[in-house]
Amino acid sequence: MIQVSPESLKYAGICLAGLIAICVFFIAISPSALSVQIKPLVLHSKQCLEFSRQDKNPMISLQHAVEGLAYIQMSRKLASDGKIQELTHLSPSDLEEIFQERILEITAPAEGVPK
Repeated sequence: MIQVSPESLKYAGICLAGLIAICVFFIAISPSALSVQIKPLVLHSKQCLEFSRQDKNPMISLQHAVEGLAYIQMSRKLASDGKIQELTHLSPSDLEEIFQERILEITAPAEGVPK
């Protein structure tokens, strides 16, 4: 049988406690899976809005606006508006409204065009 001194057990306990503390620290600072999923969706959505505003071709502009709207709606299904705003510093409800206005702006018939 192996003899273990009380002092060895004390040092083993200290090492184990230190290892547990390090593990808890790294778990606490690692980004959550939610932030890894949400942030790129919202940032890509914002990028689509910029593309839509820059596009000269109305069809491509509409494509970018609809794509951006889909990304922001997808992110809102995955997380609350508060969590999204906390992660991205952008208001998802405001972005969704901007996309809807942009889509209406693109698809609305031009004024002065006879029917």
